[in-house]
Amino acid sequence: MKKNMKKGTVLLAAASIAGFGTFTATATPAGDMISDLFKENECQYVKGASDIHSDSDKVNVEVLDINGDNNSAVGTIRLTNKDGSSFADDDCFIDYSHDDKVSAERKHYYIDKFLGNQTSEPVVGTQFSLEDGNSVIISFRYVSTNNGCPIGETLEMSCHSLSAVHPIKTVFTPVKNDENAGKFIDVDGYSSWYFTENIYNTLESEYSKEISEGYILRPSEDGNSIILAKEKKLYLDFSLRLTFSYQTEEGKVFNTNNASVAGVEWNTDPIQVNPASLRLHTVTSQADKLSIPAEPDYNSYIISDDGTSQEVSDEYLTLCGLRQIKINSFYSELELKLSDGRTITAKKADLGECGNTNVLANTLEIDSPYFYFENGKPTTIDPADVMTVSVDGITLNS
Repeated sequence: MKKNMKKGTVLLAAASIAGFGTFTATATPAGDMISDLFKENECQYVKGASDIHSDSDKVNVEVLDINGDNNSAVGTIRLTNKDGSSFADDDCFIDYSHDDKVSAERKHYYIDKFLGNQTSEPVVGTQFSLEDGNSVIISFRYVSTNNGCPIGETLEMSCHSLSAVHPIKTVFTPVKNDENAGKFIDVDGYSSWYFTENIYNTLESEYSKEISEGYILRPSEDGNSIILAKEKKLYLDFSLRLTFSYQTEEGKVFNTNNASVAGVEWNTDPIQVNPASLRLHTVTSQADKLSIPAEPDYNSYIISDDGTSQEVSDEYLTLCGLRQIKINSFYSELELKLSDGRTITAKKADLGECGNTNVLANTLEIDSPYFYFENGKPTTIDPADVMTVSVDGITLNS
């Protein structure tokens, strides 16, 4: 059964960008004139960054670390209130303010594209988190859409406000073929839940007393359910400028053997591991043996290139199954074990140059960069510390 959906609630890309209305980040070539927005309160020297300037009447801005390679840069920034007060309780999660409660996409890892007037402008992915309630930590990854090296580039960042959400209880969790919820699938095969106005209206009636006392109904942190929550606005009102000046470490090439992944044989080229990313190129000639995963189910919808929504068809499932869904299932993440015992996750790039996938007859080819994450946050590594590169427990390097 096709469900009724507001036109404004099905545009995942548009809704997500709208959600970033209070945060902007751009980059300009080093040496360009910088806006008068920044005051001349240069910070102390930080490894990996120079010419650091910040401006805020509300928060202290501390650049903790900048590192990267010739493809992308990763940085961490700490914000603390100048009056010494806490931002929120430890059991809150950070979210961007939103006005459309029906909007579907509420990712834990917020990642989006901030483009300038030219398509060659760099892309910045950001993640906000709380540290003991007293600090807001910004983890970001900077990637140039034209594969330019970040070293020497200048980053300008500003943010007005965020929201700290304290979950009280889960009030609705959808089930398969639920009339009050479904899944959107974008053209790249990524899915997320949407919830109908009817379920919100029902819940608003059921929890009218709590709502009158200031509680809200909203999607959960992972976006898979609806929660009753308290929400606190965090006014940050800061601006930051810095120039990338880190020194890159040499990459390392890992030789590989043929490996059986998802029941078929893959021929994987030597893997180039760099400080901020790695490159995987692998091919199988047994694509017909790869089955389409159980998700998505038939009550899902896709977002087409022109922004319209439609029910998922068998033809789309077949095409998408041979494309992005299979990649997401089999090679969406890699594991890197380091010499100090840590395990780092490498996720398929969705910023900047994202590689390509070719399907021809029974041949499926994956050629993509991967970015590193530790405890869910962007990170960099010393390639010399990498012991193994694996997928689903299967070691790829020889």
